[in-house]
Amino acid sequence: MQSLARAGLLDKFDYLSTVSGGGYVGGWLAAWTHWNKDGLPGVIAELSSARESKLEPEPDPIFYLRNFSNYLTPRTGLLSADS
Repeated sequence: MQSLARAGLLDKFDYLSTVSGGGYVGGWLAAWTHWNKDGLPGVIAELSSARESKLEPEPDPIFYLRNFSNYLTPRTGLLSADS
């Protein structure tokens, strides 16, 4: 999403279709677009802007997506439920 926003392509799509784990990201983008006061242009601006502070490297919605979507990553190991 960040690459599409930086390339100026994210707003060129009329329809978003997702499957499997992509549905999580698609739902996240749709929710962020809905709740952002500027809509999709505001989301694109936040996604494409680089943060100056290394302590705040990305917008809050991306931070929360990265931190709270770990359950989508399979755990490896002999005693893992994913094995």
